[in-house]
Amino acid sequence: MLTGNVSTQVVGMFGKLDIVAWGPEATEIRLWMKVDRSSESGCWPWKGGLSRYGYGCFWTGGRTAPAHRAVYESVVGPVPPGLQIDHVCHNRDPKCVGGPQCLHRRCVNPAHLEAVTPRVNVTRGCWRTR
Repeated sequence: MLTGNVSTQVVGMFGKLDIVAWGPEATEIRLWMKVDRSSESGCWPWKGGLSRYGYGCFWTGGRTAPAHRAVYESVVGPVPPGLQIDHVCHNRDPKCVGGPQCLHRRCVNPAHLEAVTPRVNVTRGCWRTR
């Protein structure tokens, strides 16, 4: 539930919902506005900007963060020190060739994300199995 510091305007300049907010509520609003939860695959593709490696990017706390990490932290909590977020959906898809065009890199579904050591993340990567 949103509290204070939030105002909405139903029709904005381009017919979209404009939300003017600041603080933690604004970050949550901006984060979830960029997530497509309608995919039949179960993956939730990131609709915002992408890095050159194909991962979603989200501006928060004065820096750019990986979108999958931002969603994981929003739903699950902080990533433990020394761990990375692995896309479990990618590991299950033998047809995926990986690389920046990999659609799994855009997935931010918390059920498809797991905090693992860098070693586990690398060994699960598809380049090791092909």
